Amino acid sequence: MGEASSHAEDSESDATEEMDTETIAKEMASAKPIESDSSEDNISDAVVVKGPGKHGPLEKLPDFMGSVRCHIHVSESKMAKKLRKYIIAYNGTVDKFLYTDTTYLVTDKDWHPSFSRAHDQMQSLQIVTPEWVLECHKKQTVIDPFDYLVPDD
Repeated sequence: MGEASSHAEDSESDATEEMDTETIAKEMASAKPIESDSSEDNISDAVVVKGPGKHGPLEKLPDFMGSVRCHIHVSESKMAKKLRKYIIAYNGTVDKFLYTDTTYLVTDKDWHPSFSRAHDQMQSLQIVTPEWVLECHKKQTVIDPFDYLVPDD
């Protein structure tokens, strides 16, 4: 079976495990907006809702992560869910496994020999910390991952 059909099967089988883009966009749109604009500390823990609010139409979420394909490898399931939600909501893709077209491995782990093997096989793979996704969300754009790369030993 070809790699493309393998991706499709993985995506279909993950449907019950992961939320689809529309569901996440609705969930994010119905989230309580941040009331205070003076606190930068809250931005990573809440979703900023664009638009007039509860009774009016909401703007469509930006799709700046359309070219991003991530595999999430973090120890805390709450953080993994948050990262997945942000990536999918902004039109990115979350891969259950590392594929040759995966562009980012998001991890909270120290460098591991398996990261070197993955990087050898996928030269364009960037191995970044979860803070990279959070910062992309905060700035509403895909930022340069340089400051968020996991240092290789």
